Amino acid sequence: MTTLRYQGTALLRVNGCEYPTLPGANLTLGGLTRAPVTGHRVYGWKGTPAPSIVTATIPNHEDISMAELNGMEEVTLIFEADIGKKWLIARAWNTGESSLVGEGDISTTFNGIEAQEL
Repeated sequence: MTTLRYQGTALLRVNGCEYPTLPGANLTLGGLTRAPVTGHRVYGWKGTPAPSIVTATIPNHEDISMAELNGMEEVTLIFEADIGKKWLIARAWNTGESSLVGEGDISTTFNGIEAQEL
């Protein structure tokens, strides 16, 4: 019987630069969300475009600038799980709402077009 390996952590790379992330980084692929179309009965669904979303907590240190994080636009973002899976978000941007949380960690969010699995 083969033992399966499950994801435990993820790396965040922005324009090739790796940012240290704490456990709990999240990736929402984006693409198309589906909402039901109903009347006298359910007829089907209609799609609405949705952005990809990456949220991460970065331990704050002297080489990280929250202002620089907030100002990131048109970046190439790679979300890499420790099991070898990777997703690419081209032309991503930071939402500009990074904040200090917990014991001095930075909570930040990126959006972009639909993430593509590499």
